[in-house]
Amino acid sequence: MQERIQNLDDATAIRVLRTFATARRRYGDYHTDWSPELQQAVVENTDASDASDASDAVGEGDLAREALLLLADDPDNRAALAALIESPPVQRFLDPATIAVGVAALIALQTHVKFERTKDGKIHFKIEKKPLPVELMRKLLTFFSQK
Repeated sequence: MQERIQNLDDATAIRVLRTFATARRRYGDYHTDWSPELQQAVVENTDASDASDASDAVGEGDLAREALLLLADDPDNRAALAALIESPPVQRFLDPATIAVGVAALIALQTHVKFERTKDGKIHFKIEKKPLPVELMRKLLTFFSQK
């Protein structure tokens, strides 16, 4: 597992760490309390002498890989991390252009244009738009809120 994590490129390491952290945060399986014991552990496990040298700056990808290595030490995390590393990134199927076209189609399909000819030969037209049914609106809001 360590070798697989160390061989990750920066973008993949960052993606895996963000996905793992987001899932933990979503399901409440995380701790955010900064306790004195945690602070002491960070101080003891951090070499402050190297931090002053700007030439050894660590990138975001390096930090993500180190965090993943730390998470992989816990056997409970290994299966989830392995699945995230092996799986391709999630693709979004609805981009803003698709949403805009869908909204425009809904509006166009609900719009009625009536043409009327008066007795004196003039043509009048009336544009009516029926309201969106409440149930359809709920389904659309639920669909778009899950993306």
